[in-house]
Amino acid sequence: MEGLLTLIKTVDRDDIVKVNIKMPGERVSSFSDNEMPALNLRYLAAVILEDRELTFEMAASRERMKTDSIRQKMETVTLTHDPAQERQPRVESSLVEVTLQNGETKQIFIEHVLGFPDRPMSREDVHRKAMELLVPVLGIEQSENLADMVWDLEKVDDIRRLIPLLAPPK
Repeated sequence: MEGLLTLIKTVDRDDIVKVNIKMPGERVSSFSDNEMPALNLRYLAAVILEDRELTFEMAASRERMKTDSIRQKMETVTLTHDPAQERQPRVESSLVEVTLQNGETKQIFIEHVLGFPDRPMSREDVHRKAMELLVPVLGIEQSENLADMVWDLEKVDDIRRLIPLLAPPK
């Protein structure tokens, strides 16, 4: 999905008529037709094509996966096994290619997904991801306070101070 998010910054998403995602692993179909939205790469790609972004909420929406506009976009997305990407130890790579209305293609290769051991997340990446999950439940102020405390956990004199920050506001 990182590859598609990168590519749509360079083209008009309305010009994209086809997306092909080539990846290692012979079980590509488990990511092509999965009933769980977050594991269905065709669904995730369709959401990106429609919204130009992908959030955790979008990735988990079974309702959204059933909408006509998303189902239509999913039909333009294919996943294929690419034996050339097979490695030991296992990798999480992909070659993402979009075909435009004029027949032109653009592609990007992602060797390691963000968060993979060979491409660890930065503190800013972790913070952004945490905020995306926490803010809808705890609100911005409480989420930031919780993150600040966790980042400096070794300085917390009484761990019980963390407990109120974990509970949603009333």
